[in-house]
Amino acid sequence: MLNVPLCPPLEPRAESALRVVLVCWTPTVNPDLLCRAIQESGLRHWLSRHFDGPIAVRVVAGDSSGRADVRQILEIVQRGDVDLVLAEDLSRISRRPKKVVLLCDTCQLHQTRVIALESGFDTACPRSLIDRRVLLQP
Repeated sequence: MLNVPLCPPLEPRAESALRVVLVCWTPTVNPDLLCRAIQESGLRHWLSRHFDGPIAVRVVAGDSSGRADVRQILEIVQRGDVDLVLAEDLSRISRRPKKVVLLCDTCQLHQTRVIALESGFDTACPRSLIDRRVLLQP
């Protein structure tokens, strides 16, 4: 996913900048802003290689558990303020599969794309659809 061409390409819904939420995390042991900055820089670099127009970025960083605040991301999506949620990996969003499914379902309802680079996950690609029978097993 890191070097694979996107199909379909990234596009803003409105005639404005591509509105992106970057999902970053902070390690629980020795929380380090440098770690978050490196992660954010890598995601921004990936964006610049895959979208040529203006980009408006909002960063949602992990809490004390090291994971993103899914509620905050859901609020942004439900307001219609974002075109893309971009994370290094699905586990950076949440380790709880139900939360990941909820976020992806909500994003699809609001025409917001979710891409998790290391997971090779992209809601715009049929092959990335979540198999709820596997994810939601206890």
